[in-house]
Amino acid sequence: MLLLTIVLYAVVWVLALVRFWQLTPAGGVLRWALTYLYGLMTVAGFSASAAMGSQHVWGPRRWLVVPLAGLLEMVLVLFTLALYHGVDIEVATLPLYWYLLLGMFVSLLGMLGGLLLTHTRREG
Repeated sequence: MLLLTIVLYAVVWVLALVRFWQLTPAGGVLRWALTYLYGLMTVAGFSASAAMGSQHVWGPRRWLVVPLAGLLEMVLVLFTLALYHGVDIEVATLPLYWYLLLGMFVSLLGMLGGLLLTHTRREG
């Protein structure tokens, strides 16, 4: 189950990256950001973190998912929106670190949700 969760998150991440570069018009970029970056990736990150939080397979190492999810969120933005904008204005764009915080926050909420779900299941 845990390996399937990781593989599904990786597939969604790669799909979002590939789908972005298939879009060329400016309106398509905004639609991609709303659909994939703020919609699908947020749900996938939360779900994967909740699955990790509810399973005690990795013990305390499962908390490494929080910074990893933040890093993947930042890298996705860097490889898509920042690179697209940099090519458009011919200036290199630095990584946007608030996406790191956004990804970490969503992942942390998912981990806590998974832990609470496990805790309430044990009590009830």
